[in-house]
Amino acid sequence: MAIRIDGVCYVTEKTETLKNVSFWDKLFPDEINSLNKKYRDGIITAGERTRMREEIIVDGLLKKYTKGFIISL
Repeated sequence: MAIRIDGVCYVTEKTETLKNVSFWDKLFPDEINSLNKKYRDGIITAGERTRMREEIIVDGLLKKYTKGFIISL
């Protein structure tokens, strides 16, 4: 789901599962590779990796592909 500043909402629903596709990871390879290394080395758990991956992707997309003042909570 995405909500624009003017209140317009966009909602998508997955219709099928994509296999072996890491599209979002390819946008931020250095950060994702570093995160994966921390997981493999036992520094973070699988749950922490999932949460941190989401933060990397969302924050990265906001910074790279939007204009204006963005606050990520």
